[in-house]
Amino acid sequence: MRRKKFNAKLARQVLLTSTFAAFLFLTLNQLKEPAYIRWITDRDATFEKYNEVAFDIAFVLFLVARLQSGAVKNPNKPQYIFAYPFMDGKTDYAEHVRLPDYLAGLCADIKLPSMEFTHTKFEKIFGSAIINSTNNVVLQILGNPEKNNG
Repeated sequence: MRRKKFNAKLARQVLLTSTFAAFLFLTLNQLKEPAYIRWITDRDATFEKYNEVAFDIAFVLFLVARLQSGAVKNPNKPQYIFAYPFMDGKTDYAEHVRLPDYLAGLCADIKLPSMEFTHTKFEKIFGSAIINSTNNVVLQILGNPEKNNG
């Protein structure tokens, strides 16, 4: 952390992403008890920087949270596979990376409550991936501005 080129903002993103992933791993493990969990992410600094420590942090946080919950049925499951495009030098994972990117872009672009988009490509994605889906939903969570000022 004392290096000249240390990026505190990126380190924060790594920690937040890893913590969120660990929570998802824990929830998935409790609900479905999978044998494997594969985390494929897009290729960005959050994962490539610091020798892919984001994956390690997420895994360790999952193990700690699972141990604290007392719900360890099989310590060898789930097994994890962490990857990003071309991490192994050959696999690009394009189909796994594009859809989440489009959905994230859609959620960032949507204007609620009018359900309008600034990019027309999102209208088609919204209709296909959200409206005509049996298992996707978009939620808008609003806070109370008065509570945030205290």
